[in-house]
Amino acid sequence: MKSLFNIRTLVPGILFSLALLPACEQAIPVDEQKREKVAILATREEFDGETRASTTYTSWSAGASINVFSDSGDNQKFSTDEYGYSVHFHGELTGQPVAAFFPYQESAKMKGNSIEFELPVVREIQCPNGYPVDDYSVNSPAFSKIVEKEAVFKHVCGLLVFVVQAGVATIQRAVLSSLEGEMLGGTFSVNLDGDGAATYVGSGADSLVINCVPECALPYSWSMQHSVVFGFRIPVGTLSGGFRFNLVDSDGRVFSLQTSKDNSVLRSERKNMPSVFVDFNHKPVMPDVLYVDIGLPVKWATCNLGAETPLDPGAYYAWGELEEKESYTWENYKFFLDNFGVVRFTKYVTTLHSGENMDSKSRLDPEDDAATQSLGSGWRIPTQDDFVEAQKLSTWLVTGNYLGTGVPGVVFVSDAPGYEGNYGFIPAGGVKGTSQSNPDNTYVWTSRLYDPWSAHVLSTEESSVFAARDLYRCVGVPIRPVFDGGQEVNGDQ
Repeated sequence: MKSLFNIRTLVPGILFSLALLPACEQAIPVDEQKREKVAILATREEFDGETRASTTYTSWSAGASINVFSDSGDNQKFSTDEYGYSVHFHGELTGQPVAAFFPYQESAKMKGNSIEFELPVVREIQCPNGYPVDDYSVNSPAFSKIVEKEAVFKHVCGLLVFVVQAGVATIQRAVLSSLEGEMLGGTFSVNLDGDGAATYVGSGADSLVINCVPECALPYSWSMQHSVVFGFRIPVGTLSGGFRFNLVDSDGRVFSLQTSKDNSVLRSERKNMPSVFVDFNHKPVMPDVLYVDIGLPVKWATCNLGAETPLDPGAYYAWGELEEKESYTWENYKFFLDNFGVVRFTKYVTTLHSGENMDSKSRLDPEDDAATQSLGSGWRIPTQDDFVEAQKLSTWLVTGNYLGTGVPGVVFVSDAPGYEGNYGFIPAGGVKGTSQSNPDNTYVWTSRLYDPWSAHVLSTEESSVFAARDLYRCVGVPIRPVFDGGQEVNGDQ
């Protein structure tokens, strides 16, 4: 009995002693661990549609916040009160910072070596005084490893940007949908050691919605200062089968633009779509090739032939040829023949001494029109008459910096009643095949011969206005197609 009594008296002492063991031997939740103040120096890459390796940075705004993840599993909100390209984010954290995500999301989490986050399906843009203020590029999702308390953020998406102008109207919302059901929003993940592209995880949607609060006004303005810009943050690799872009106005009418063309974006790429000219009463007749309606039967394409955006000069063609070439010389010109020093042309021969058989053709046949052959019936290279008629109903201005893009070229803006403010842009790009070409000058072919050796172009080379001049047929020049619905071209211009 004595032995039993001693054991009973020892048990409470043992339990008491266990309670006095050092705290380090018991697991303490991260939330209860002591956090220390930390400052993270952060920069963020700019969107660069050409190289995706921009040497410039996106500026941070005061008040911006990020998620900071630590090696102990902590996830805290850090903020900055600085403005600039390189700022400090401040907060408190347990453990060493290893990764960060922008903008701050309460639901963002780190799983292994990846960050899981949300790409919103619906977002709002504020429209004070009816004009939108959008942060589609400034607040685009980005991530970074943290090394020695420094973070260099990379974008996880690309941007698809629409510039919309439609006379006097109001827009309530814009919707971008994948034609192949690809997930454009929902839960995504990015691997810290991967290529930076976001990977779909779940809970997604194949459409993105931008709501205008209260409404976006669209008064016409040739300078585009009051145009509405809708920027969609697109996961890499989506929209390869095309998209549908819908606008809904204040009366509930829907304008729909659809294309099956591949419009996928690269990570950190900004792709500017051709300007959208909205007519809520009619649908575009050529969904894959947009045009500018300046109030004439003939519509001018929004882009040069072969171009992805209005800022791109596109493909270069010798006059009457259908394909691009590595070089543009008389020796490889389709209709040129040098027979032992006797020069002859095989087609479009207007004088007896310029060819064996004079055909008196001075305007391109459809079979030799690159616009017709590439885009189909109804499309063609413009005549000089097309340009003259367009000048009567619109203003043509030479610019050295189109809308702040740094691209020189020619802007044309409709003055026709009911079409005021509809505009287009023809970029500069020079010509190929001559060392005297200035890339800051704008050129496009017309379909008319000037003399046996030359054809008419529209150019800014010799003046501050867009005007007709002549250029050797063999030279490579961009083409701006026009659409006439297949009407017969009269005259010889």
